[in-house]
Amino acid sequence: MKTLTTVLSLNEADVLRLVLEREGIAVFLPDQFAAQAFGQIPGGLRIQVNDGDYEKARQVASAFLNARAGFASTPAAQDWRCPRCGEIVDGALGACWKCETLRS
Repeated sequence: MKTLTTVLSLNEADVLRLVLEREGIAVFLPDQFAAQAFGQIPGGLRIQVNDGDYEKARQVASAFLNARAGFASTPAAQDWRCPRCGEIVDGALGACWKCETLRS
């Protein structure tokens, strides 16, 4: 086993695990149960793969993380005011959370 990377949260580990497993790469999270019991682990959660899968896993993880970083740097949609009820609605939503009016 080789450690591919470390992440800060179990959610991040699960997302990357799913991405790698979708590509046929077996993933081992040796710190999974400690993270479930104690929350954040000092030094992060290790994501490990078999030695023979390491290079492919590195490429897949790198492509995924670069794509995610590009998405994160995309400006967030601006909040908007609902024309029906006047509520300020989160820019990511396509309908008012209060009265369900669609964003125009």
